[in-house]
Amino acid sequence: TKSTHKLVPFILEFFVLTTLTRWWELRVTALGLFFDSLASACMLCANELHGGKWTEVRECVTKYSMACVELLIQAARQDEDIADLVEKDLLTSVEGEFLEEHRNLWQRPMVVLVWTMHVATDAMDLAMCPCFARLEVMKQCLQARDGIANMNTYLDTQLPFAYVHFVTLIVNAQNVMMAVKSGVLFAKAVASLNIIVMVQQVAGTLIIVFFYQSLLAITYMIMDPFGDDVLDFPIMAYKAYFASCIDAFMGAGRVCPAVRSDGKLARKARPCGSSPTKARDSPVDNSGGSHNLTHNS
Repeated sequence: TKSTHKLVPFILEFFVLTTLTRWWELRVTALGLFFDSLASACMLCANELHGGKWTEVRECVTKYSMACVELLIQAARQDEDIADLVEKDLLTSVEGEFLEEHRNLWQRPMVVLVWTMHVATDAMDLAMCPCFARLEVMKQCLQARDGIANMNTYLDTQLPFAYVHFVTLIVNAQNVMMAVKSGVLFAKAVASLNIIVMVQQVAGTLIIVFFYQSLLAITYMIMDPFGDDVLDFPIMAYKAYFASCIDAFMGAGRVCPAVRSDGKLARKARPCGSSPTKARDSPVDNSGGSHNLTHNS
């Protein structure tokens, strides 16, 4: 029993550390990379396509970005429902039918990502934007694709089956041996009416067994953090934050000053009685406004 007391914590510690590292890498190198890259691409589009002429393009990029996020979460949760995205006006019915042809759910957000890159770069070509701006948009979209691929890799590549069962077996065997040992010591203590030993054995067994089983349960729950459990990622909060960022990017041109040829700034006056909150919730205008999609998250 003393040997198992030394061996089991070491094995379980390494297993828990591996699982937590995998969980954090999934958040940073997969989901985080996807959100950051897609937001950067939208920010570049908002900067280069800021005129009223490109309002429809900005709206399209915004909707495609939100649709890409929704499709990514659906792929992680194995949800094939496209109708909800069509109802939210993130996709047209034709686009939804086309995506349904892709039975592999991980390909759907990549398709929408291609649409986003295609629309943005085509508009930048027509707007005669600098070449490096178009290349940067493509780079950010490719990094977002890398985030999708990383997430797919982590979720479809679990820890080795034999290794997980070996750790579980070791922990359960340790708990059984500890319970047997405590039972024997408890029986001896009953004969001598040693209350302290009896309480010690019962409390020690309950606490240690509960501790080991809790660690095993936690590692199981964080293997796939895209559900609705308490330990899963707060997906709704992530989507709401992403939507608010995109809305801010696309609406930044509403009062952004223009630079004159003489180096002076031509500042735009805000309409009388308006407020930032009302302006943020207003529909698209001709000065670089955006369609507020925060409610679609």
